[in-house]
Amino acid sequence: WKDELPQSRSYGFLLKPKPKPLHIPEPRAVNLYHACEKVVKPATAARRCSYVEFVAAAAQPPKWFVSHYWGDAVAHFVACLEQHSKDRELSIDSPYWVCAYANNQWDLAFELREDPSTSSFRRAMERAIGTITVLDPEAESFHRIWCCYEVWFSIIGCVEVPFKYDMYTVGSEGPCGITQGCAEADLREGFPVDAKRSREMKFPMDLCRQSLTIRLQDAESSRKEDRRMILNSIVKSKRMDADPPEEHEEYEKLNRMLHGLVACAIWREALEACEDMTTYTDALQNCDMPKLEITFDSSSKVTDQGIEMLSSTVTPGLKELLLDMSYCSGIGDKSAIAIAKGLEIPTGL
Repeated sequence: WKDELPQSRSYGFLLKPKPKPLHIPEPRAVNLYHACEKVVKPATAARRCSYVEFVAAAAQPPKWFVSHYWGDAVAHFVACLEQHSKDRELSIDSPYWVCAYANNQWDLAFELREDPSTSSFRRAMERAIGTITVLDPEAESFHRIWCCYEVWFSIIGCVEVPFKYDMYTVGSEGPCGITQGCAEADLREGFPVDAKRSREMKFPMDLCRQSLTIRLQDAESSRKEDRRMILNSIVKSKRMDADPPEEHEEYEKLNRMLHGLVACAIWREALEACEDMTTYTDALQNCDMPKLEITFDSSSKVTDQGIEMLSSTVTPGLKELLLDMSYCSGIGDKSAIAIAKGLEIPTGL
């Protein structure tokens, strides 16, 4: 089976089939471009409706919005959502909103609109309780403008109601994720923060490092008009068809917040791996996060110097601080003094 879809990462290549008599592509080679062209559109051609309308017996109001790159393997995508549903303890009555299946592929102009704030993507996020980004191995999701818009709304644009943001991928030990706060499964453990840390330490460090370099303004789109209207929407321009600014503070707000969320999630792993902490320290100092929660419980590698670096990242926007340093033999009075000094600045604590 030759991939003839120009948008697909494997365009022009011959996809290896399974042994006879199935004659179907290897699941790891099938991405959402293929699934849409070979399954979704043929199934809905007669009715010219969305795939959800074709198969659902009732309305499917979204519980979680899924942000992802279409070029990622469907098998990878499904594995991430299965793990996320377990961690978040979701029931069968907790639908995920996935654009390929929820949007009418026969009328995308109606779904996308001329302003992303009126698009089906935005309407779905406004009804959901959170967004999960499914990260492909190359973190291409963070280089696509629609995905960046979805992340922007999830952590910057949605200010009226509490909104969760999680990231999942498939690592060397299988599907794993970084969640905003403890997941529901963590809360069933005796020490929820430790359970969260044990789960998240499986997230590939290479993907985290890539995430620390993401810039919204550098994201691309297969349609130039999409990139133009999304950037204009983010900077609150009155004209969606105008050339958007190349640099803007609104872009940087997202960049800083995303970098800070990732740096917080992997701070301990980076510190214990003896990495240069400058990038992580800068990310936390610049993001002005309202909540900082890290556990160092039983770590034999964390030292006063590491805690001093972390204490230097406290910003005025901090409203909640939770540091677990139980059974850390490498820290002493210097750490306590550093934390106290860091909290001398006015915060929301």
